Formats: sequence, structure tokens, C-alpha cells
Amino acid sequence: MLQTSRSFGEGYVFGVVEVRTGVIDNDNPDFYKIRKCVIDGRLNSGTLYDATVEWLKRNPKYLTLPAFGAVYKLLDEMCGT
Repeated sequence: MLQTSRSFGEGYVFGVVEVRTGVIDNDNPDFYKIRKCVIDGRLNSGTLYDATVEWLKRNPKYLTLPAFGAVYKLLDEMCGT
């Protein structure tokens, strides 16, 4: 995530957020809370990308994990889940 172009990073984060909030997951009790948080926050891809990059800088132990995990963890932190 930190080593790619901004445009690719924004698209990647946007795609992960779309999956996290758009694919209904009835097994996850926080699904609707996260979805509402993102929709009500009116967050755009640039804001979500910046937030993910800052989250990774604050949590460098996650740099070795797949990037989608950082986006998920950001959403959990941001939405209080």
C-alpha cells in the first residue's frame, strides 16, 4: 500500500471498502454498523486512502500482512467495532 501509486492505492482501498460494505454478511454482527458508518461519513476514496496510510504508519506491525486487512482494521477502528 505504501509503495504503490496514489491512484492505485485509492482504487484498491475503495474496492476493499465496497466489498466490506456492499456484500451483505449476515454472519458479521458489525456489518450494518460499519456500512452505516461509511455511508453516513460520506467518505471518498482519497479520504479512505489517506486514513489507511496513516493507520499503517501508526501500526507498522501490520505492514507485512495483506493490505486488505489494514483497510478492514481501519474501518473497525473508525466505526467503533
